Amino acid sequence: MNDYSCWFCAENIDRADTGAVMIVVESLWDWDDGSRSDAWQSVYAHSHCAKERLKRATDEHRAAYLRQAGLKDKREGIGTRRLAIWHHSA
Repeated sequence: MNDYSCWFCAENIDRADTGAVMIVVESLWDWDDGSRSDAWQSVYAHSHCAKERLKRATDEHRAAYLRQAGLKDKREGIGTRRLAIWHHSA
């Protein structure tokens, strides 16, 4: 059995966390051009860490975009956007 540590909190990821994720980072443009290289890296995360960290990044990006564009969010607060973490169960 392999041991995996969460990229965000550095704690061990237990198999009981069925929503745990593997995030693969590689060049978007190499992938888009179909010329994928061996330059990629996988990181692992607890389901709750990934949801919280990625949600926060998405909310901050949205807020910065709206400020830059001079727009206001019509919803109640910018933090209402949800990020769904999907996992495949065998």
